[in-house]
Amino acid sequence: MLTFLGQHGGKLCDGLSRREFLRVGGLGLTGLTLADVLRLKAQTPQRQTDDKSIIIVYLNGGAAQLDMFDVKPKAPSEFRGEFKPIQTNVPGFLVSEHLPLHAKIADKYTIVQGMQTITSGHSLYEASSGFASGVVKRPAIGSIISRFDKRRDKSMPASVSMAYDAGPAYLGPKYASFSPNGGLMRDLYSNGGIPQNRVDLLRSLDNLRREIDAHEQLLATDEFTKKAIEMLASTKIREAFDVNKEPEKVRERYGKHTYGGVTLLQALRLAEAGVSCVTVYGPGNNKWDTHKNNFKTMKEQILPHYDKSIHAMITDLYDRGLDKKVLIAIYGEFGRTPRINKNAGRDHYPQSGFVQLAGGGLKMGQTIGDTGLRGDWDISRSKPYTIQNLFATFYHLLGIDPSIKIPDNFGRPQYILEQREKIEELF
Repeated sequence: MLTFLGQHGGKLCDGLSRREFLRVGGLGLTGLTLADVLRLKAQTPQRQTDDKSIIIVYLNGGAAQLDMFDVKPKAPSEFRGEFKPIQTNVPGFLVSEHLPLHAKIADKYTIVQGMQTITSGHSLYEASSGFASGVVKRPAIGSIISRFDKRRDKSMPASVSMAYDAGPAYLGPKYASFSPNGGLMRDLYSNGGIPQNRVDLLRSLDNLRREIDAHEQLLATDEFTKKAIEMLASTKIREAFDVNKEPEKVRERYGKHTYGGVTLLQALRLAEAGVSCVTVYGPGNNKWDTHKNNFKTMKEQILPHYDKSIHAMITDLYDRGLDKKVLIAIYGEFGRTPRINKNAGRDHYPQSGFVQLAGGGLKMGQTIGDTGLRGDWDISRSKPYTIQNLFATFYHLLGIDPSIKIPDNFGRPQYILEQREKIEELF
């Protein structure tokens, strides 16, 4: 059985709610229409040599950087924590003792320390859009990439989101990321075809459209609906997502966790197939918020999973020869406090987080930034790197000019990014 793993679990049922009907038939308020699924290919196509892709892996909850890649063995005990550093295969590059597999492949990834965010609460909006939540709703990075996608092969969607997505905002629903999860879509795929009554429901969209034609998000065309039905009735869509097409030894390396296992392998397959931007939840989803028992939770639950699955993904990236074409970026909504609290935990700390990067043809095997003796913030730069600098790096790779202005819903021109300097040490 093939299932899609995404933002919400999705309730499976025989009946159709109005919302489910709209999602399948033509709208997908959180993603592209079902008809747009036809742009996915059955077999993994050969990518153009100049195409690049971005995979964003969210560490939902905010990861404790000092207990992973920014270890501080000389810091006072109230900052240092319980974990010891170990040497990697790159001289001078240290990681936590609970990331032994990472220590073997440090030459294949880079850590950017001291990443500063505006967000201090649990929202992936900034991580998805590059902006803090405000009066003007900003598009997700996947929607920006969809809007300016320059690939010659348009048979795949530009962006696929299997995690939180800030949405297309003022770009409009045309540029929403494809979201392959939830409700009847999952029912259709997992049952191996489309029952006749589902087909009848899809075909009746024409009547529904006449009722709601005043709303742009609810428009669909008979041609796309017909093609979507034909595609869903075949095996084409399954091929792009179905990890069972991979050898068992590959799947075992990733692990069978819902998040940070199967989804990581799906993300890499989608990028290999031609999707320009893929977002997924990473290992330890919703467990990174370690206000108490940080070290026990990290040691026993999160880091073993993280070490195994992210090591598998990075190794697989190189094994497939995608390290020049696909960039993997792993980060959360913020970092965690250098000082340990009274509950043996670390609290929210937007002043200093980290991003782990692999591939993209960039310089790997380095640590960028220096957060000092205690890990307070990046002391090596007068201006810390931010999520917008990370996005500027993405856009540079994809050939998108971040200084372009787009009119918002009020007709006011908005820059794609306000901070447009890429992370120079990667180039």
